Amino acid sequence: MAARVAETSGSSVFDIEVLEDAGDLVAFAAVETCQVGTKTVTGIVCLVDLNEERGSPYYFIKEMFENEGPVAAFCSDRILDLLTEPETGMAAAWRDRCRTGEPFSDVDDLDPGVYPEIAYPVCTGSNHI
Repeated sequence: MAARVAETSGSSVFDIEVLEDAGDLVAFAAVETCQVGTKTVTGIVCLVDLNEERGSPYYFIKEMFENEGPVAAFCSDRILDLLTEPETGMAAAWRDRCRTGEPFSDVDDLDPGVYPEIAYPVCTGSNHI
């Protein structure tokens, strides 16, 4: 799992923990990136699912960075305590949900005129949001 996270994120895995949630495996990782004089440790969530069409031991793995606001928010303090300052409000909100156990707030719950934070351009066909 650590090799997969390192390969897809372009970072080195500082620590990783695999937990079970309702029969599904979820991995939480602290990954370290180094950029010109700064070292950052951010969180990555990996949803792991058995690819039943191919059988065992083939798995589908979906990785999400903490700044993408993953719904899976039960990362342990062991991993959270390794992370450096969050880079976005979405990452800070995810960490808060992990620490408090509060559920993900659905976009439908937002007040009219309030838009969710998007940390990077979103491509929808030929249009960019």
